[in-house]
Amino acid sequence: MKFSGEVVHGQGIGREYGYPTANMNKRVQDVALETGIYAGQAVLHNNTYGAAIIAKTPKDQIEVYLIGYDGGEFYGEEMIAQVYEKVGEYVHAFQDVDQLKRKIEGDLQAVIEYLQIRKK
Repeated sequence: MKFSGEVVHGQGIGREYGYPTANMNKRVQDVALETGIYAGQAVLHNNTYGAAIIAKTPKDQIEVYLIGYDGGEFYGEEMIAQVYEKVGEYVHAFQDVDQLKRKIEGDLQAVIEYLQIRKK
């Protein structure tokens, strides 16, 4: 599944924990994704990145973490996301920040592993 949208401002929570995400102006129901963490790719400024795509039903929003992106902010820019495979569940509540960070790290590792297998 492929979709595109504008990058909009979010709450900055991912950035706060070292995992900045691009919030897209697409709703989960618009692209027919189940809540979860997906492996995929994203195209920004004609560059393709491995991506963790997060579909959050409670807030009806989609966020994208670009693997290896080290540039500046790109609010207002158009991004294309390609979803390949669901690799994890979205969890909303955590006991503490360390538990949240472990979940993010585990999800990101699952995305990277999927993308490496897909390349072969």
